Amino acid sequence: QTAEEHRRLVSEYARLGLEEEQKNLFIIDTKTAQTIIESLESIGIDTKANQNSGRLSFLSRQERFTSGGQFVPEAMIELIRSETRKAMEEGFSTLRFTNEMAWILPEPTDPEQLLEYEIKLNHFISDQPCIALGLYDKRHFSPSLLMNVLRTHPEAVIGTEVFDNFYYLPPENMLGDKPAASELDLWINNLREYSMAHQALRDSEERYKNLYNSLRDAILVADTERTIIHCNQAFTDLFGYTLEEVRGKKTQYVYSSNEEFQELGERLQRTNEEEFQYTIHYRKKDGSTFPGETKVFAFKDNQNTTTGYIGMIRDVTEQLRMEDELKREQRIVEAILETSGALILSIDSEGTIERANQSCEEITGYTEQDLKTISIMDLVPESEREEVKRVFNDLLNGVFPATHENHWTTKNGEKRYIAWTNTVVQDRSGNIESIISTGIDITEQKEEMESRLKQLEAEIAGMENFSSPGSTSVTGRMYAQRPFQEASPEDFSAMREEYQGILEDRLDEKIHKTDNHISSRLHFLAEQLGRTRVGPKDVVELHTTALKTLNSKAPYKRAQALTEEGRLLALELMGYLVSFYRNQTASENGVDR
Repeated sequence: QTAEEHRRLVSEYARLGLEEEQKNLFIIDTKTAQTIIESLESIGIDTKANQNSGRLSFLSRQERFTSGGQFVPEAMIELIRSETRKAMEEGFSTLRFTNEMAWILPEPTDPEQLLEYEIKLNHFISDQPCIALGLYDKRHFSPSLLMNVLRTHPEAVIGTEVFDNFYYLPPENMLGDKPAASELDLWINNLREYSMAHQALRDSEERYKNLYNSLRDAILVADTERTIIHCNQAFTDLFGYTLEEVRGKKTQYVYSSNEEFQELGERLQRTNEEEFQYTIHYRKKDGSTFPGETKVFAFKDNQNTTTGYIGMIRDVTEQLRMEDELKREQRIVEAILETSGALILSIDSEGTIERANQSCEEITGYTEQDLKTISIMDLVPESEREEVKRVFNDLLNGVFPATHENHWTTKNGEKRYIAWTNTVVQDRSGNIESIISTGIDITEQKEEMESRLKQLEAEIAGMENFSSPGSTSVTGRMYAQRPFQEASPEDFSAMREEYQGILEDRLDEKIHKTDNHISSRLHFLAEQLGRTRVGPKDVVELHTTALKTLNSKAPYKRAQALTEEGRLLALELMGYLVSFYRNQTASENGVDR
């Protein structure tokens, strides 16, 4: 309808053809070649270079497709056929031509000639590498002719917009025996399709409305001036406002802080983001405020210009409270890790150290960063690695908590003896994420215990010397040659049960950190054994029999712990028995002890 529409349409149509390396042919009359060249150059097309390469060419109206001022359809079709063939010979994939239809003016007396041209053109283009754009200036053609033109094209360009043409009626139908009936059938069919499309649109709108109002997040729709246009039910529930109360107001109306409103406005001006997120404080109708996590989406038109915004608002009060609580717990855990005297490790399923506290750094001499680069096995002496691997694999297979002891080799080569308690951290599916190990450095305690064991073993050796054939007659009588279990089976059974109870209580005392008065009970048992004149072999027999009885009913781990603890308990009992016999010997010799 205007020169500007012509410029925009022709230049865009040609630009697409040139980008696709197609030949662009203009058949012109009222619009001169210079006018079209200026239109193309206004959008950056080098027309001279394209003309030289043959990609852009112009043809003026020629008498060969008119006769006596009348339009000759077959001559026009033949021209198009010839130009298409020529474009192929020149190496182009497609001929894209633009036909200025003004050359058919004045209008033909027989409009069927134009319809004949459209029929032949449609048939030709349907199987040829050819794209055609026919231009009609509404200011120069009658409405009746333009209506016929619209009827003959499945796609129409009105101004600069492309439409699927639901008025399209194949020309052969228009030229048939009953053109009015064909067009009536088309109109009826279009009415049905329109009705179906309209119903589908209503159904879609209803589904959208239901979805829109069923969302848990509050939704606020605003224009580019940030004026509220719409809101959903969740917004009403959260803020307490109805749509009527907020429609037409600036979004500032529900902001708690004017500064935050201004800051967001500045961000909208600075950026062209289609989606962004922020958290600000909102104000409800009752005056209360809350932190709202907001996702904003920009509406764009066909020219990528923002036409409005939709904001999805979620009250994150509880979420922020939980995050603060989590951070507080993390700070507490950090404080425990760094102030605890125990060694604390987090180890992944491959045995790599994920986290080590300050005590680990102090004992090993490595920094936490150093420890993160090595496997836990690198710290364990080679002779102990198989046992540590077994404990590690048991933990991965669900055997936890678990305790064990092993040496650690420090950075300077020193060996420290660590008592470990291990457990695991699992995810929601029960898969093991990490192993948590808490250790106590018991190097000095172990050295002290080993020293004590050596002392007890020396005492036992001395006791065995007392009971040897070379001992005094008094001592010999005290250490009867018949085994205690054989000489006094009932007493042996009673003392075995007492020793079993002491052994179980000793293990429980170690695990649960209780006081079961083990030393006094063991001292009393040693006196009972001494009065029955038992020897070292009898004590060993008492210990062995009790341990077998307990281990026959205990799980593997407890049986192992009973065996290890029983060794120390038997030596302690031996020590008390040695002291008892020494006192007895001293009394017989008249020595005041």
